Amino acid sequence: MSDQPKFNDKEAWKKIGNAVMFIIGAGCFFFWLANGPLLPDPNKVVNGRTVTTIVSNIHPEQITGFAGWMLHSGLLIIGVLFIALAFRNQVRWRKKIEAGERAELMERTQARLSPISQLNGRRDKKKPQPEVEIEVNGQKIKLKPMTCDVGTRILPGDHRFTNLTFDKVIGQSEAKVEIQEFLHFLQHPDEYASLEAKLPRGVLMHGAHGTGKTMLARTLASTCNLPVIEIAGSEFVEMFVGVGASRVRTLFDDLDYLVTIYGGAILFIDEFDAVARARGSSAGGAQETESTLNQLLKEMDGIVARPRVFTFAATNRKDILDPAAIRPGRFDRHIEFFNPTRKDREALLGIYLPERLREADVNLSVAAKACPGASGAHVANIANEAKILTVRAGLKKVTQAILDEAVLKTMFGARRDGQRAVLTAMELDTVKVHESGHALVYMKLSGRAPLRFTIIPRGQSGGHVAFPDDFEMLNTKEHLTMRLAVLMGGSASTSIMRNGQEDSGISMDVKMATDIAVDMVTKYGMSPMGMFNLQALTAAGLVSDDFKARVLAEVQKLLDAGKAKAFEVIQGNLDQLKQLVDAVDEHETLLEPDLKRIFNLTYGEAGAELVALPAPADNK
Repeated sequence: MSDQPKFNDKEAWKKIGNAVMFIIGAGCFFFWLANGPLLPDPNKVVNGRTVTTIVSNIHPEQITGFAGWMLHSGLLIIGVLFIALAFRNQVRWRKKIEAGERAELMERTQARLSPISQLNGRRDKKKPQPEVEIEVNGQKIKLKPMTCDVGTRILPGDHRFTNLTFDKVIGQSEAKVEIQEFLHFLQHPDEYASLEAKLPRGVLMHGAHGTGKTMLARTLASTCNLPVIEIAGSEFVEMFVGVGASRVRTLFDDLDYLVTIYGGAILFIDEFDAVARARGSSAGGAQETESTLNQLLKEMDGIVARPRVFTFAATNRKDILDPAAIRPGRFDRHIEFFNPTRKDREALLGIYLPERLREADVNLSVAAKACPGASGAHVANIANEAKILTVRAGLKKVTQAILDEAVLKTMFGARRDGQRAVLTAMELDTVKVHESGHALVYMKLSGRAPLRFTIIPRGQSGGHVAFPDDFEMLNTKEHLTMRLAVLMGGSASTSIMRNGQEDSGISMDVKMATDIAVDMVTKYGMSPMGMFNLQALTAAGLVSDDFKARVLAEVQKLLDAGKAKAFEVIQGNLDQLKQLVDAVDEHETLLEPDLKRIFNLTYGEAGAELVALPAPADNK
């Protein structure tokens, strides 16, 4: 009895009716066949394959009129019509079911996406937003929709932000401490009130892109138990004068309304530099931007105080922000974000690639070591690329080889095996000698092997040499002069091994070396000209043509010194250079253990001491 459809279940009764219609149509069709095309002829006798026609005076009674028409034509028409209608209904229901399955699949997919990807786009300004029924302190309240036409409101307990914790924000311990202090202040106000301490009104998060500023803001929204309005700085600005300022006013009206309901509210402004650029710095369209900023400054800290509205902002360009926008009273705390260290990158990989998703022999420290300078976003992308490559390889878990390939693809680009097929033998030989020169100069000057040395084309390069993170990050004079020599090692080896050959493959090396030498002279004071900042001097109008010529001469001295050292190293180790070229020609890729074994290098984790380079010669 439980399997029978309910009387008000229209869909079930439609399916039953469709089945009955199909049965009736099929019955009519087969009845027509039995009394028409399949009806035996009484004047014909079939004997095996022989058909004999006989003449009989007995004629069967013919059915005429409507009954005859129904027997010979009507049953066929009714049967075909009923079968066609039943088939059409079945196709429609199947399409409806498939559409429902697709919608359900999309909903499940959206549930697995990151919280910010589940915001379902911008609100439709033409459609009125419904009221939301919430429960605050045991009382049910109907929350009015936002009056501001931009931004996204995130209420406490939002399912999109329930699985976020501070444990997933790796490598920003100082920033986490600052945010957790803010949360402790919200949860224990009496402890601070006894000392008349005031809660910070605003927090400015700045630093390199992809380091976790927005992720920390999401975590704050998940744990603060206060409503959050998230908005981008560019959403304030409009081509029509006055629109941005009006949006700021309505936005803070929405925040004031949330304060009356929850006792507090948080405003998070992403890409804050889009609305808070220093006034007077924009040539065109400055009137609307500045009026929007002026309104924002007034609402954040004006005559009417808002002690329970807290502002969090994130930017990559703190240097271009208006000083009035980031002063204490508006942003009491400034938190700087940095790229994760090697240990932090390893911990991040452990979060994005848990043990259930990787093979037991996968060494995450190798991958973390191979991506110096990578941000948290880079590490997340490396883990995702590893998962994609695993699926494409038809495997169930990530292997070490796949993780290494994901690191290379993210940091240097995808393999370009097709390019090798069109390179001539001379071009391939030049790539081997060039990259071997970089690797040899680095090994001789640093006393340790590079992480990876390959001649497989990736991105814009025909090959590459990957160095440890200390080589890329440290800015001591010894490291910078060594980097100049290493960058010149490619051209030096090609020139010595190929009888003075010069080629365009050194363009990127020359550019990087020039940038380093210019910074050494104009920013770090690592030249006989002394300590100065060329940008500050230029802004003050203190740079003459003679001074520029002296700067150029010092830059050229550093480049010449690096080139001379590279030639010296190559000339003194030609046998090892040839050995390195032969090894990479045979294996295409050499890792640090391979190079240590080939050249009998022994060192600890810190490596050997740097070989001091001679001071640049004075050509005067």
